[in-house]
Amino acid sequence: MKPGPFITLFALLARVDEKTLAVHARALRDAGVLDKGGRGRSAIEVDHVYLAKLLTSRMATDRPANAVEAFHRFAGMQLANGDMHLMVKSVLPDPDHKLIDFMTAICDPAIPLPAISDFEISFDGTAMVTVRTDKTVLMYVDRDWIEGSVNALGAAAGDNAAVRNVLSDAAASQNSMHGIFESRSFKSTWLQSLKCIAFPTGAGN
Repeated sequence: MKPGPFITLFALLARVDEKTLAVHARALRDAGVLDKGGRGRSAIEVDHVYLAKLLTSRMATDRPANAVEAFHRFAGMQLANGDMHLMVKSVLPDPDHKLIDFMTAICDPAIPLPAISDFEISFDGTAMVTVRTDKTVLMYVDRDWIEGSVNALGAAAGDNAAVRNVLSDAAASQNSMHGIFESRSFKSTWLQSLKCIAFPTGAGN
């Protein structure tokens, strides 16, 4: 499927404005996040990597002007701790994999997402991404930001003014829970439906 029809399909299934989504995708192409290709017959065929990048960016922000920044901020997030890796180790063997690796894996038509084990992916404002099943929760976060905040609090211990400054900086950070304005989520069954239409020859479709 070419990018044009794919944007139409994505917008229809996600119930978002098609023109805005097209501008969003163009911003990612201009920044080199998405492959450019040519026009018409020379246009690229959309694959699961394209889908993963566009979906990650669009879940992170609905503003095309922020598309590239939001993509990079979220794509590099990692699992909050090593224990969580056991849940995805069979598909993503590297415990230090990035969120974009997880998104690329679940967008791959060769990896079907069965309805009986439905899960929900939530982009929680600017702070984290959670993957929730009936029994477990995965959390992808900005490890460097969290580590830096913890270290800064440790260094400020005993100095109330310094602690207040650290907390104030954290609250104003783009990765802070206090900075959440809107969260978005989607179900794995929704993604599987999109995959079945966009990649009809993929395994499991």
